[in-house]
Amino acid sequence: MRSLIRQAWTTTAGTDGPHRHGFGQAAAPVGGPPMAASATRGLGYLSGMDDSVIAQLGVIATGQGSRQERARLAADMVRQATGARWVGIYTVTGAVVTCDGWSGPGAPAYPSFAVTEGLTAHAIRTSALALSNDVSRDPRYLANQEDSGSELIVPILADGRVAGMLDVESNRTGAFSGSSILDYERLADAVRPLWDQPPRQ
Repeated sequence: MRSLIRQAWTTTAGTDGPHRHGFGQAAAPVGGPPMAASATRGLGYLSGMDDSVIAQLGVIATGQGSRQERARLAADMVRQATGARWVGIYTVTGAVVTCDGWSGPGAPAYPSFAVTEGLTAHAIRTSALALSNDVSRDPRYLANQEDSGSELIVPILADGRVAGMLDVESNRTGAFSGSSILDYERLADAVRPLWDQPPRQ
């Protein structure tokens, strides 16, 4: 499966601009104004997502292996393709949210937690993005990486409910703005098959 990463990862300098894919609700931002594009390079800002990245994430999501194995590969690819500092993919089951896979400098501080905690609670309750561009000022933030400055959570729906989450963190405040958020929505949509169909054998 690691070969999928090597095959898929190419570049983010595509010409196809970001597109909203149907979450249809606004994020819940906290913090200062968005950073200028020149200041967000390497912090998760994407200058138009290359369609090959989206396609290869779909290959990973529908590939062989457990959901945890595929989620780890997908998180690693999202991080490489975007320059994000930390990426996690979570599953929502009943009253618990569990990290299936992550990529970054350290493991998640809470591999499992209640659906009522963190920015995740807002994303689950509203089926909408949850955004904090200054986590030090946001009482909803559930500490993950000790030096995080911003967090974006994109809910992933399957069968009409929030089944998973794409969690992206930066060590800078004001890291996420309109264009980057739309691209992270595309990336989240690409990994939706982790929950809505079984892996190929």
